[in-house]
Amino acid sequence: MKVPQNVLSAGCGMFAPFVSNLTPERLEQALNESTKPVELTPGYTPNEFCKLAKMSKQTLWNWEHSGKIRLSRVGRIVRVPRSEVERILKGE
Repeated sequence: MKVPQNVLSAGCGMFAPFVSNLTPERLEQALNESTKPVELTPGYTPNEFCKLAKMSKQTLWNWEHSGKIRLSRVGRIVRVPRSEVERILKGE
C-alpha cells in the first residue's frame, strides 16, 4: 500500500506527537496489521443461546449488564463463549 506524502507531512496540531516519528514504512506496517482478520471466540449467537437456555434475549442482556454472564464482542458481532454456556448449564 502506497502512503500519500501529504498524510505523512500532516504532523501539525494535536496529532504532532503521534506523526512526528512516523515513517512510510511504519505507517504501512500499522495499516497492514490493523486489517488482519480477527478470530472470534467459538460460541453461540445470542439467538442460539436463548433457544438453548429457554430464555428471552432481554434476559440475556440483563444478565450481561448485571455480570452473571460474559459475552464476547468484536464490532457488532456478539457471541456467548462456550465456557460461559458450560458454566451456566452447570449452575455456577
